[in-house]
Order: sequence, then structure tokens, then C-alpha cells
Amino acid sequence: MNFSPLQNFKKEDFFLDPIPHIIIKNALPEELYTELRNTYPANKFNFSNQNLARNDFENLSPNNVILNVPHEEIQKDKEVSELWKNFMLFFKSKEFCFQVFDIFSKSIVDAYPNFFKNKDELYNLSVGQPDSKSGSNSADLFPYAMVMYNTPVKKKARLRRSDGRALQIHPDGPNKLITGLIYFRDEDDTSVGGDLVIHKWRISLPFFMKKIVIAKRDNFLNSIIRKLHPLFIEEAVKVKYSSNTFVMFVGSIDSLHSVSPRGVTKNIRKTIHMGIPYKKQYWDPYSIIDKVFNFKNYKFLQFLWSKKKPNVR
Repeated sequence: MNFSPLQNFKKEDFFLDPIPHIIIKNALPEELYTELRNTYPANKFNFSNQNLARNDFENLSPNNVILNVPHEEIQKDKEVSELWKNFMLFFKSKEFCFQVFDIFSKSIVDAYPNFFKNKDELYNLSVGQPDSKSGSNSADLFPYAMVMYNTPVKKKARLRRSDGRALQIHPDGPNKLITGLIYFRDEDDTSVGGDLVIHKWRISLPFFMKKIVIAKRDNFLNSIIRKLHPLFIEEAVKVKYSSNTFVMFVGSIDSLHSVSPRGVTKNIRKTIHMGIPYKKQYWDPYSIIDKVFNFKNYKFLQFLWSKKKPNVR
């Protein structure tokens, strides 16, 4: 069975502005998509294991929060169908990586010329999984996939991570070659919003300034900078939360994206999230502000902090 969401790709699905990305409608064959949607493993989300903010534990029904189940847990669960297990497994394969390179190889090489001289080098990269015990990386690429949903919306609010932080405009990790997303919207879902939004820089900024604007760490100064995002960043493309839609883009510091606010609804926002990380980081994600205001960089402050903590036995 062909599980690839790229099987119906056409040249007109590819866009360069504002970043290299594709949007494929009706990505999967209708019969396959319908069966996957109807058996979407939403009941596998255990709120107590999702590191939810304290106020959400009381009713175990968090408002518009991101929850996910990684591929490994899906494979172990006896209640999940073999169809879903095979579907998720496909996104970790060399076959899928090569299909991605067939579309994005030039864009990846253009984005990271210091890492890849030509597209042939991409096809020669090895595909594997990181060793969680030793921490060693025996391969070049470590593709992953996860079932991801956003909880129902009882009160319109910005999408939050499971730790309670709002999901801001952001690029993905600095080792992420590719990010992809498939929508599995319920047939009876009449909610508005929950769209993937791709942003772009309003003005040309030097690299170090871009890192300051995207504000990686949480501190007082970065919270102010985040409120100034509209001065530097604007919306460019909105990918509607529509059934059987697949979107994928090349990762870089310019791959800014977010999720639009979603109206009140009892329906969960159902997606599959996948990516292809590389063994090395392409850029340092932390700005000078992140580093200056990170007290862990100062041994003397760590000493003072440790003195203030009570000696509990």
C-alpha cells in the first residue's frame, strides 16, 4: 500500500515564497484517508503524562493545548491498528526521505551550502535512529513522526504547549531539514481557525538580529520582544485546516510559522506531524540576549542560588 502523502504531488503544489514549501490537497487516496481518519488514535492521549500546567490537572480537560503520541508508543500499543502502525512507520523510512529530496533537494542545498555541496550528497546520507542510551548518532538523518492533536476549545485562546506556554511564531529546531503536517479534520468539525500560518520577515535583518527577534528563552526582555513581533514579522501564507491536506517546508531560521486561534469547539484538531532532523545543528538558536540572561552561564550566581535553597533531607 502506498502511504506517501507525496504520491499526488504536482509542480503547482510547490512554492518558493516566502520559504520553499508545498501544499497538497487530497494528498492521500480517499479510501486510505477515510480509514485513517475514522481510526485516528485520539484516545491514546494520557493527560497525566503530558506535563500539563498545574491548573489543567484539576479537570483533565485543558483548553486548546498541544498533545502528542510519538511513533514508538503507537508501535507498542496493541489497540492501535496495523494500518496506523504501518502508516507512521513509513515516515521514518529512507524511501520517504528520498521522496522529500526529489522535491526539496535544491532548496535544502541552497539553504545550507556549507553542509551540502549538491543534491547527490543528500541521497548519500544514512538514515537511522539516535541511540537513546548512549546518546551516539550512528546515522546522518533521524526522521520521526508523531500523532498530534490540539484539545477542544472552551474559550478562545492562543494555542498552548503542554507546559502552559503559548505557542509563539517560531522556526523549528536548528537541525531540522524538513517539517511536515497532515490534517485529519473531523467531518462534523465546523470550527474556524486552527490553520498553519507561515510568516515572513517584514524587513531584511542580519542573522544575529533574527535570533533576537525569535526570542528562544523565557525572560523579561524576551517577553517584550515577542510583543514587538508585528514590527518585524508578518503573515505570508495560511494553510487552512482542511481534510486530507498535507503541508511541508524546508527548515531554517526563516521558516517562521504558528497556528491561528481556533473558535470554541468540542472537536479536537487532528494532525500527524513529521520531520527529518540532521545529525548536526545548522545554526546556534540562542541569541546574545538568551545567553546573557541565562544564569546557568555564571558559576557564581549558581553558587548563590544553591545557598538559598533549604537543605531538605
